[in-house]
Amino acid sequence: MANYDNPNGFRPITSNPVRHTYTSASALAEGDVVAQDATTGKVELFAASEHPYPVGVVARTVAAADLSVEVFDDLENTEFVGQFEGTFNALTSTNKRFDLKGTTGIMEIDGAASKWGSVHVLGQYPVVGSTEVGSNARVRCRFGRVGGLGMHTIPKLIEQLATCTEATMGADRDITVADGRFLKLTLTGAARAATFAAALERAGNWYVIQNAAASALDLTVKDSAGSAMCVLNQNQGALVVHNGTTWKAIGFTTIVDLTS
Repeated sequence: MANYDNPNGFRPITSNPVRHTYTSASALAEGDVVAQDATTGKVELFAASEHPYPVGVVARTVAAADLSVEVFDDLENTEFVGQFEGTFNALTSTNKRFDLKGTTGIMEIDGAASKWGSVHVLGQYPVVGSTEVGSNARVRCRFGRVGGLGMHTIPKLIEQLATCTEATMGADRDITVADGRFLKLTLTGAARAATFAAALERAGNWYVIQNAAASALDLTVKDSAGSAMCVLNQNQGALVVHNGTTWKAIGFTTIVDLTS
């Protein structure tokens, strides 16, 4: 019998999980994975492209913004159960990190994507209606953070190098949520500018950028307002980090090939 397809967020399976009260930024459903807004501190639906890490899982549904909402937030010590969308294989899917998908009330693990690796799958967790491996299996999982970063950040670092954004810049370009954290930008014809989209400007967000021009062309890196944060010479690279107010360029260095 096939597993029942019923994505409904995540539920704690650890005994007596710790919970604390936050303020909602919008209506939220029980089982939603949430993060805090960097400006208001209110909790909203977690999105890996917008938040450095989740703060927890909603314990009780709230119907609107600015309400008290209970959140299971001891993520380092709490395991959850949720639906694995796609084909779960006990050998190849266990102890792996995957992305999340779905909106409020229907969040689940995206078994076909692991760009962000926001959730760590620990193994199958059979429940009534979902007792088999394969499509829509229920699995044990964990969220968390390491040193203030998302749990996925350090283990995914080398993996993300393999999916580094490589682009030839015959004109200026924007850096958007579609780009990887590592950017190898090959300038042609003239000096160019790369501008961060406003959606990327949040505390803790970071990128490594290389100017891979074949000749002496400068790359100016700008924020969404058009202000320059740094100028990278040929084969120079930098780590840029957002501090909640502005981007900061850290550690200029010569990089022969960011993808090697």
